[in-house]
Amino acid sequence: MPLDTLRLDVAVPLDSTDRPTHAVRVFVDEVERTERGAGMGMDPYDVFVPVNRLVAAAEPRTVPIARCSCGSYGCGRTDVTITRVGWRWPGRTGRRWRGTG
Repeated sequence: MPLDTLRLDVAVPLDSTDRPTHAVRVFVDEVERTERGAGMGMDPYDVFVPVNRLVAAAEPRTVPIARCSCGSYGCGRTDVTITRVGWRWPGRTGRRWRGTG
């Protein structure tokens, strides 16, 4: 199976009320996937506190990765399933990732 490159960064986009917010952006092979998903990455606090939810565990788990561009996870979302061999995105299964950055 081919390996894709996974990269994360944190941006400070404006929500629908023009307030700055923080968002984890996920890039796969340098294509930003969170914006293409629900519209905006999740707040870093929701992803990394109190534990890093992106770390693979013994059992697969589904993790919120993107929310609506208004800033709400409730009105639009993208979840990924994280396994020890990779992430399963909606419409992209069976891929393995190598992380950068």
